[in-house]
Amino acid sequence: MVDPAARQRRFVSTFWGSADRTGDCWLWTKSRRRGYGQVTRDRKNVLTHRVAWELTNGPIPEGMLVCHTCDVRHCVNPAHLFLGTHLDNKADCVAKGRHATHNKPSLSINPGQVRQRIANGERQRAVAADLGISQSSVSHIVNRQGHWNHGPVIT
Repeated sequence: MVDPAARQRRFVSTFWGSADRTGDCWLWTKSRRRGYGQVTRDRKNVLTHRVAWELTNGPIPEGMLVCHTCDVRHCVNPAHLFLGTHLDNKADCVAKGRHATHNKPSLSINPGQVRQRIANGERQRAVAADLGISQSSVSHIVNRQGHWNHGPVIT
């Protein structure tokens, strides 16, 4: 049987050896998925930036994300990583101008009011035009799809 401490030392050595640490960002050189580095640990695929955080700082608290200050998905430099909630990560994304919605109207939309307007008989296109968003966004709000998936659907 392999000593767990020896296995951990070997994992740590192999992990850091799989990163190109010649630049400011330490770039994962092995397997990636959707731009994020990944590695197998304890028979599970895990994201390498999360492993880098844990190796450097210890366990990640429940419900927390490991975010990148550099916005390079396969960077594993612990100095470029910080803990945050999903909302913290979204706010960081918006602050850096990386948010997918260019005019960011969803940041000020009250989904309950949108649903109520539709329930009161307003057409989705009219509500969308009033709010400066697409009709499909209104549909997502009404049907609680995507990031609007909170609560029961209005029929």
